[in-house]
Amino acid sequence: MKANFYNITEAPLLLQLSSTGNGLQVMQAYLYSITEAPLLLQLSSTGNGLQVMQAYLYITTVAPLLLQLSSTGNGLQVMKAYLYSITEAPLLLHLSDTILGLTNSFTQNKNEMNHDAQWR
Repeated sequence: MKANFYNITEAPLLLQLSSTGNGLQVMQAYLYSITEAPLLLQLSSTGNGLQVMQAYLYITTVAPLLLQLSSTGNGLQVMKAYLYSITEAPLLLHLSDTILGLTNSFTQNKNEMNHDAQWR
């Protein structure tokens, strides 16, 4: 089933790009098709709009960065950027949500305490 899916999706795209004679483009298309595209499909099926938006932001920010770095020919830089995008970036998104939640909670508690003090 997986091979069949590959044949009717990635293969034609790779053939089309390879006919341009740009090997780098072919590799980029292949990496995209086995990483970002399935991720978007999987997330969209959960119905979680925030997750889909995060995946979309990843594709429109980190992915172009990887393309730019790969064009410099520096493999180590590309690997670092890729590892960052699949480890630190999602962690930072999660932490920023948590920190925002804690900050809002702290502010709310402080406001309630000030309100109680005024009534005393």
